[in-house]
Amino acid sequence: MNRGFWLAAGLAALVSWPAHTQELPEDFLINSIPNRSDKRLSDPRIVCAAGRHAAAEKRAVENSGVEPIDAAEFCPAIIAEAVKRGNAADLYSAMQPGRAAAELQAVLVAAANGQSHYENAAGVHKSLHCELAFDVGYIYGHANPDQPIMADLSADEIDAIIAQCFNTDEGAAVGATMWAGARLAQRYLKSPPHWMHAPS
Repeated sequence: MNRGFWLAAGLAALVSWPAHTQELPEDFLINSIPNRSDKRLSDPRIVCAAGRHAAAEKRAVENSGVEPIDAAEFCPAIIAEAVKRGNAADLYSAMQPGRAAAELQAVLVAAANGQSHYENAAGVHKSLHCELAFDVGYIYGHANPDQPIMADLSADEIDAIIAQCFNTDEGAAVGATMWAGARLAQRYLKSPPHWMHAPS
């Protein structure tokens, strides 16, 4: 599916934030992620994986006055919570209904090889950008917590790759971002971020 579809599917959730959100405590949107419904995780995850978070955020700010959210913090948090709940395949099911496992595998193989395109489960060639590579990389790292991945890079260097992908127009290399996602998943398993401990 193209980015237009993904944006349309997820934008409604982002622009539906209440107008009083800007009055809430700092980091409220991050800290509230564990309390979101599966639907309210899935929609923004689609937007994040499509690389359209910045556009959706701009629309949300214009429509409801919400404070901007750092995509390099928000998107990984949304993905992490979905994977923690066992919903890793949901995105890939939306991309290719009934063939989520095959779609995920196709993206994973292409991303691991640093390719800018992949052949989806229906045999159609699709663009592969860093945000989707991050998503599949996070899933891989969560499933392989002890596998050495980019061991020569520090946590700060991994975070810089993620920030380059989500926060800059030029994006980041597909392969590097996939492995950065895997490293972040391994880090979260060993040392969960503060928002994962947010009360229900």
